[in-house]
Amino acid sequence: MLFFDKFDISSPRRHLSQDRLSLHNLEQELKRRYVALQCIRRGELYHRDLASVFATIYIMLLEDDGRNWEQLLWANLPDFLHKFLRQRLHEGAAENNGWPVESEINTLAIALLWLTMTQDRLESVELRGEIMKFLLPYAFAGFRYPCFMAAESWYTPSDSIDKAAAAPGFPLDRCNSLTLEYYGKLTSLFLPPIAIFAILGYFSRVEHSLLRIPPELPMSRNDAVSRGILHGPTREDVEHFNTQCKTWLASTTYGDHSDGLLKSRRHDPDRRRLLCDPQCDPALSPTGFYIPGTLSGRWQGAFLAPCQDTYKAMLSSPNAPSPFPTFCRFPLYVRFRELYCYCPSMPLPLPEDEGAFLNAYLPVGCHWHESEARNRFILITLSDLAFVVGRRVHWQKCLVQGVLQPSSGRKFS
Repeated sequence: MLFFDKFDISSPRRHLSQDRLSLHNLEQELKRRYVALQCIRRGELYHRDLASVFATIYIMLLEDDGRNWEQLLWANLPDFLHKFLRQRLHEGAAENNGWPVESEINTLAIALLWLTMTQDRLESVELRGEIMKFLLPYAFAGFRYPCFMAAESWYTPSDSIDKAAAAPGFPLDRCNSLTLEYYGKLTSLFLPPIAIFAILGYFSRVEHSLLRIPPELPMSRNDAVSRGILHGPTREDVEHFNTQCKTWLASTTYGDHSDGLLKSRRHDPDRRRLLCDPQCDPALSPTGFYIPGTLSGRWQGAFLAPCQDTYKAMLSSPNAPSPFPTFCRFPLYVRFRELYCYCPSMPLPLPEDEGAFLNAYLPVGCHWHESEARNRFILITLSDLAFVVGRRVHWQKCLVQGVLQPSSGRKFS
């Protein structure tokens, strides 16, 4: 069948019933995808339903195992996205005090820009700088474009939360969903925040600007110690940062099974979030997408931040700065330790006050006791309940004030 020859089917087979994959629905899906691909190939930037075209392409990328990507390259998707950024990304910004709008079409465009970025498709210095300029507001104006769907003080999302008691600025007033025909059924797509993709896209490009290595730095840690220098980076440290602290791109290589998974399987959590309501679907519980212990361990990456006065000026003005300020880039090495309930039948009671997040959701009166035995652990006691640090480690990429990756253990003294 033509559909199986041109497009990937493993992800739909994992997630959809056999009835949804009927010949009739496959035929309709084939037509819809070719309409979207033709729109991209013809360069129809002002297509009457470009948001649905982008949504179709976005799903194709999340379900890609190689064939979908070949079709998108045929349609010249990367070039189309660059033209969109130049001509349409700032539509409505003039009426929004100069800030670009977080709309469905802009969110999908920035998401596609991130998912189509590969090591083998090199950007010129001029194009890279132009794209970074477009991404800057979305990536760094967190007070306007949060990278999460709800306030951090909400431990679990719920429709029962009193909006009057919600954190300031929440729920966010963003257009984050649209409806699309998908394998014979009208399906609601719940789009993630635009800031997530803008941060990833910006970091992956700024890394091409390497940190300068001051000639006066000692060559290595041993060299520094021998010279009586006990603090500060070495030339070896800076070289390690420039070469190793990189953003992991979403792979688009056909047949890349380095981790034993089809590429589309790596996107399964993103696909489920896209096609399920994150505010009320019980399938989107924390245990549905997150394995306790995933973040435990050493991480390395980078941190970008403006000077404090510049950021305060941005906060105090309704208008977007012009030009947008530049940001300083620093190495970031951190170690995370997670706490989770050792006995699920006796869960940790969740505090409901506003300070719960700052206290890691630990109730007031909870006592810490840390000891070294055969294995390092943390014991938390509250009445007769006990909780320990999770030991299971399953590495994934994560954003924490920047882009981090599992670390080999190097750190600046």
